[in-house]
Amino acid sequence: MSAELKGQVNSFLQRAFKCGFCSKLYTIEAIANDAGMDLFCKIAKPRHCVGYGGKDLQKRKVLSLE
Repeated sequence: MSAELKGQVNSFLQRAFKCGFCSKLYTIEAIANDAGMDLFCKIAKPRHCVGYGGKDLQKRKVLSLE
């Protein structure tokens, strides 16, 4: 995602916060990081269809989505 697009999304999120559409000020970086961590945690579960064991995934390094 380009820096310009990130700025536009963050500006939109800031306006939404100021208008009262959300109770917390979010950034696209925080949203992407949270979504990445949620996905990682779901995949790391032993019963996930990916077929990897949770222990194997937890040993791998988590990359930033930036």
